[in-house]
Amino acid sequence: MLYVHAIIFLPFTCASAMSTSLYMLLVSRLFVGFSMGIVLPTSVAYLAEVTPTDWRGKATAALPVISFTMGEVMVLLTGIYFMGLQGEAECEKESSCTW
Repeated sequence: MLYVHAIIFLPFTCASAMSTSLYMLLVSRLFVGFSMGIVLPTSVAYLAEVTPTDWRGKATAALPVISFTMGEVMVLLTGIYFMGLQGEAECEKESSCTW
């Protein structure tokens, strides 16, 4: 199932990044969300299988939550960085900024 997730996730994430219309963005994000629905329970079950018994409860409860939160923060910081590269002056000249 992790391979199925990768097969779905990678091309649709690229399509989402390069989308040229709202419809293309919505469809690609739909498939990205579908693949995340596949990988989250699968990875938690796999983590429970490989974790030692005395750490299993803590690992399966805390590790996915911490990893997801750290990933969200990294995505936010990356977006802020790339927004700074574009420059605020370009945004003020135009009536609407690039999304």
